[in-house]
Amino acid sequence: MSNQQTIGDTIKLISNPSPSDIEANEIDFLNSLAQPTAFFQTGVNANQCRALVTLLHGNEPSGFKAIHRWLRSEQAPAVNMLFIIASTKAAQTEPLFSHRMLPGHQDLNRCFRMAQAGEQQADTEVRLAQAILRMLETYQPESVVDLHNTSGSNPSFGVVCYDDKAHDALITLFTHRLIITDLRLGALFEITESHFPTVTIEVGGRKDEISHDIAYEGLCRYALIEDVMGRPRDGLIDIYQPPIRVELSKDVRLGYGTRQDSQYDLTLDANIEALNFECAKPGKVVGWLNPDFVETGQPLFKSLKTSAGSQVEIFEIRKGQLLISKPCKLFMITNNAEIALSDCLCYAVLAQDIG
Repeated sequence: MSNQQTIGDTIKLISNPSPSDIEANEIDFLNSLAQPTAFFQTGVNANQCRALVTLLHGNEPSGFKAIHRWLRSEQAPAVNMLFIIASTKAAQTEPLFSHRMLPGHQDLNRCFRMAQAGEQQADTEVRLAQAILRMLETYQPESVVDLHNTSGSNPSFGVVCYDDKAHDALITLFTHRLIITDLRLGALFEITESHFPTVTIEVGGRKDEISHDIAYEGLCRYALIEDVMGRPRDGLIDIYQPPIRVELSKDVRLGYGTRQDSQYDLTLDANIEALNFECAKPGKVVGWLNPDFVETGQPLFKSLKTSAGSQVEIFEIRKGQLLISKPCKLFMITNNAEIALSDCLCYAVLAQDIG
């Protein structure tokens, strides 16, 4: 039987659960988690530990599904493993796995900078972020993997603050695409990087079965390989740096379709997700603008800048159409208007910044 304890009033810790302790049905398993929950497993080598964090966003189920499958599998990890399942309440809110965060609450994966400051916080998400950081500090893992799904249908990719052999080794457990970013949004991987190598893995769209398979297969490699970061890199990595965050201006009305729609300021191509990680050439039409919006002269996007602060013109407006203006690759494109407006529409990397 497993041992259970609660870290403060925030995270329940369950140690060495047997497969019979874990509900066979993943939805039953989800609903059994009354609060954010961590699972600890003693490894063959009990002197090392690795951590995997998931469900920082409640609408990203692949990491959760992978942990459930792993805990039911009766496999023994090579080293101690710490699995942290964070936004359980958001995931449990009907429809299941549809809420990035609870209505009226903050995005947990934007709260880690505030959590790191160490001040007393009344906000639920900041206190949870603090509890996650305390747990990682307690267990001192040799590495941290933060598993996510993309908002739209994307190929898999990894994100790091900087690139080296350790990060390459972690990324290639899951994918061959690597984004190197110096954008700072308050995400987990930005904060923990100074303590241990940390990567964010985006396994692909939340509704895509291949995303669930990538998450589980990568988790198995992460848990079962004796020397994860010392192993030779598998094949080549496609490197993208630095990404430009594409955010729409406040109060822009956004929709998706196959032509300009008068109820929206911007109508994006309904198939825009097909551009994820494809080479977008100048002149490619990605959307249509409402003439009334164009006449106002309001900016469509917030300022698009490189990490060095240089202004970048990725798009142009011509005859009511939104077109690509520079050779680039777009990724994390979403066809969810709510996420596109509250977070960002996508990220972009100019062609010359792809290695």
